This record gives sequence, C-alpha cells and structure tokens, in this order.
Amino acid sequence: MGEAKIISNFSGEKKEYKAMIDKIYLDDTEDNKSFVVRIIDKELINDTRWNN
Repeated sequence: MGEAKIISNFSGEKKEYKAMIDKIYLDDTEDNKSFVVRIIDKELINDTRWNN
C-alpha cells in the first residue's frame, strides 16, 4: 500500500524507522483504523529482536 514511518523512543532517544503499510481494512464506519504494518528498518528489527 505504501511507505510509513514509526516513531519510537524505546531506546531512550526519539527516532524514526521505516515501515510499510501492507493492508488497510475498510468498513462502513467513519473510523477505519485497522491496518497491517511491516517493519522494514533493519536497525529497529535488530534492536527489538528476541534473543532465544
């Protein structure tokens, strides 16, 4: 669907990260707020990856 940015301060510093909106779920209400976001920013993926 398109590019997006995620703003986070989980590391203590406010930063922008790249993401993609993959799907928007539309319905008959005014508040169409459901969507699927795919994180594509390698830094955010690496910094939030679970270590098993």
